[in-house]
Amino acid sequence: LFMNNDCKTDAPALYDAFSQLNDINVISVVATGNSSLPASYEVMTSCPGIVTVTATNSINGGIATWATVGATVSIAAPGENISITKIGSDG
Repeated sequence: LFMNNDCKTDAPALYDAFSQLNDINVISVVATGNSSLPASYEVMTSCPGIVTVTATNSINGGIATWATVGATVSIAAPGENISITKIGSDG
């Protein structure tokens, strides 16, 4: 958490970096966090050009109880009980 919850004020280097990426049409996607606090408390969600992602649960697709939520969240994606497969996995 940052003092002002504002990317430009609290994290000017991040602000500049995301502004430059946004200026050249690069889409930046960041997770909102796992604090279950409003996403506006996370400075990254106020950076320019950011697509913010929160987590859904595995029961009914609703927002996970631990997920950070709020008006600054752009999209939700599965965040619980995610099965993965990789080359050389034991399962």
